[in-house]
Amino acid sequence: MHRAASFCRASNSSHEYGNGESYTATEVHFLKYVVENPGISAIELAHSWNKTRAAATQMLTKLERSGLLYRGRERYNEKKVLYYPTEKGLELHEMHRSYDTENFGKFISYLEQRFTKEQIESAFQILQAYSDYHMQMDEFK
Repeated sequence: MHRAASFCRASNSSHEYGNGESYTATEVHFLKYVVENPGISAIELAHSWNKTRAAATQMLTKLERSGLLYRGRERYNEKKVLYYPTEKGLELHEMHRSYDTENFGKFISYLEQRFTKEQIESAFQILQAYSDYHMQMDEFK
């Protein structure tokens, strides 16, 4: 379990994707979600990520201050804040996609040299169950 916890901590360490700035996996994946769902609200994003509205708003504000997102207002409801990627955000998203594609492919190749496909699939199923468990625990907080 300590190894699993180490894995989770390592996955949220900062990384530089090619633009000279470092971002965590959580930051770039929040950005990815906004890129794929432009005009999303903090409430919608919080629901999709199983986070509180406050946690989602905090991350969105951080991404906005970094120049990766900007706020807009819904046309018929001026109170509703919507988030959109900036050009800088779109560029980082593309750099992150390229990074993930290249590195995940290398990682799978590395695993295939050491384990059977069944062992790899079992490991991913265990990691998914670990993730699902923590999401369920977050629902009860």
